[in-house]
Amino acid sequence: MQVAVGQACGKAILCGEHAVVYGRPAIGVPLTNIYAEAQVREGTGGVAIVAEDLDQAWMLEELKPDHPLAAIVRSTLRALNEETAANFLLTLHSTIPIARGLGSGTAISTAIVRALACFYGANLSPAQVSALVFETEKLYHGNPSGVDNAIIAYEQPIYFVKAQPSLRLKVAR
Repeated sequence: MQVAVGQACGKAILCGEHAVVYGRPAIGVPLTNIYAEAQVREGTGGVAIVAEDLDQAWMLEELKPDHPLAAIVRSTLRALNEETAANFLLTLHSTIPIARGLGSGTAISTAIVRALACFYGANLSPAQVSALVFETEKLYHGNPSGVDNAIIAYEQPIYFVKAQPSLRLKVAR
């Protein structure tokens, strides 16, 4: 049985967290010791989504188009030219605390994109992953800056200004 796994780290904004939405700069870093994981395995009877940490499960066809999990699955399938989803089980797990500003929703979306890409044998760049996740960020936040998905998709410290190319910071090792 084919199993594909995608992971994504959390993030922290060091400065500019709220001002970044209004075009001011922000600096953010990935938090690699906390993560979200998505596993995709072959299934039967459609697409099932299980959020283990929330003790919830859904069938994709039952979710409204603006449900963030449904939106990221559907947009990723479109990006992979897989309009008709295979039967699969998508299982989600995260060690990132929810609603604490650490990027839990963004990391789950990123992990889903990576797992689906792996499942379908595709290789998406960090820019492609970030762009897909940004569309889902709009459902979570209305008017996001794009800093969360950039930090998590690239997994690097970033100096970020909304609507400008991100400058990745050099990290001394």
